[in-house]
Amino acid sequence: MKDQFTECLKHGGTYGGESVSRTFTFTAPGAAGIYYIQPTGSLQYSC
Repeated sequence: MKDQFTECLKHGGTYGGESVSRTFTFTAPGAAGIYYIQPTGSLQYSC
């Protein structure tokens, strides 16, 4: 899919109800318009 990117959110473990957070950089297109960002996720054993 054009302009699709993925990131692995796993860093260490989330055992016992801990949480994981990440920061992503997104460069907006130079042309004016309405652009949609659709985050998705899935649970995987490892990345």
